[in-house]
Amino acid sequence: MTASHDLAAGDIAAHIRRLAVPAAVGLFCQTLYNITDTFYAGWLGTEAQAGLSFAFPLYFVLLSCSVGLSQALTARVAKAVGAKRMARGCYFAGQGAMLAIVVGIMIWLLCTPSIQPALDVLGAKGEARKWAAEYIEIIFMMSPCFLLLFVFGGALQAVGNTTAYRNSVIGSALINIVLDPWFMFGWFGFPAMGVAGVALATVVSTGLSALYLLWVLSRTPLGLRWRKVFLRPRREKFGLLLWESITPTSRMLAIGAGFFITTSFLGVLDATAVAAYGIALRVEQLFLLPLIGMEVAMLAFAGQNLGAQKPQRVAEALRVCRRFGYAFTFFGALVLIFGGAILLNIFNNDPEVIKHGRHYLLVAAAAGPLYFLMNIGGAVLLAGRRPAPIFTASVVRLLIFPPLFYWFFALHLNWGVNGIWFGVWLAQTAPTWFLYRQSMRLLAECQKQTQPQPKTKTDTPAETPEYPPPLPDPAADMTTVPPPTTVNR
Repeated sequence: MTASHDLAAGDIAAHIRRLAVPAAVGLFCQTLYNITDTFYAGWLGTEAQAGLSFAFPLYFVLLSCSVGLSQALTARVAKAVGAKRMARGCYFAGQGAMLAIVVGIMIWLLCTPSIQPALDVLGAKGEARKWAAEYIEIIFMMSPCFLLLFVFGGALQAVGNTTAYRNSVIGSALINIVLDPWFMFGWFGFPAMGVAGVALATVVSTGLSALYLLWVLSRTPLGLRWRKVFLRPRREKFGLLLWESITPTSRMLAIGAGFFITTSFLGVLDATAVAAYGIALRVEQLFLLPLIGMEVAMLAFAGQNLGAQKPQRVAEALRVCRRFGYAFTFFGALVLIFGGAILLNIFNNDPEVIKHGRHYLLVAAAAGPLYFLMNIGGAVLLAGRRPAPIFTASVVRLLIFPPLFYWFFALHLNWGVNGIWFGVWLAQTAPTWFLYRQSMRLLAECQKQTQPQPKTKTDTPAETPEYPPPLPDPAADMTTVPPPTTVNR
């Protein structure tokens, strides 16, 4: 393994910057998908933009499974890399790719019949309902492409490579910018597809991005250990990855359910607030991306260092991330407070939409530090394979608190849409404190376990068992095999 991929040694701040900056740039370009789609949909009218907003909670089902599987794979592969078990990490990467295809097909078959009932619950009507259904049907049909993109990106993050994901998303975002109007309006003889063309453009650019990441992955230290047997589906490995992906998937599903709940309340209060919410979310994402980039960096960094039994480096990395995170949330808050209306006006010039969107961005500015602490704390817990606090905090802040707060402030106190925005912020406070404290407790326990113990005559050498114990696999006897000498890297 080259020094550039070894996160268990070297300068901590440099590693965090090297991982977080490309990840944030890649996520920024990924957000361009949503921004580009929203911008071009505005050419079709506010109803088309509302349709994308109604489709967003349904799209989150696919995104949740993609992120969950990716994070579980990153934690597994990073721990194997940190323990110098490269073949085992490569084996998990192969199993993750096969599992992504299986899960993608299941999402398509199971979720497509639920589109219309879900849109009924969301309150979608008229043209907005038609646009939403056309968009999400195509996205669900091509679910394996999205899952493979995240799996390949997760494996690359585990070996400390986030630049490939950045490069792939930059290229695919540029392709999406060209394909969106082409497919929407039927240029150069192509049939005009409307919002369905937006979905098709996203699918095509995503598939090209996944192929590029696969090529880069084949040239990493994981690629040097590649064997065809790693693609043979193993029920045990599928079960292990699915089990460890439950928590991040559940967290993302809870976020999607939170969007669902928020959209439902907004649909009752004011239809224009639904469009404002969808647009404001995309503006907010632009300023959350560096913070999410730090989460990506922390997951890979903590996975390798906990695998190498160096928890003190993870604690230092948390301090580095806090310094960067607090500075950026302050800067982002200033932009959202004083420039939010200008950014919203790019997508829609309806005064009501801008008013509701600007009020939400004020709340987003105050919630930035909370999101940041929750993300990096959750990354440490996931790398340490302690997912229960993540699940608990997600359920409380996204499923239990929001409907209670929305009802009390928006309906009972009659604050209207602003009561929804205040409930969004209030629901984050206590769960954030709980989750971050749990991550610090985990590191304290790991540091205590790694401290040298006084030896006695009865002491016998023993390895600390891995939890859960590793299952037998074809890669187990290949961990010491040198890479093929015929491959010129």
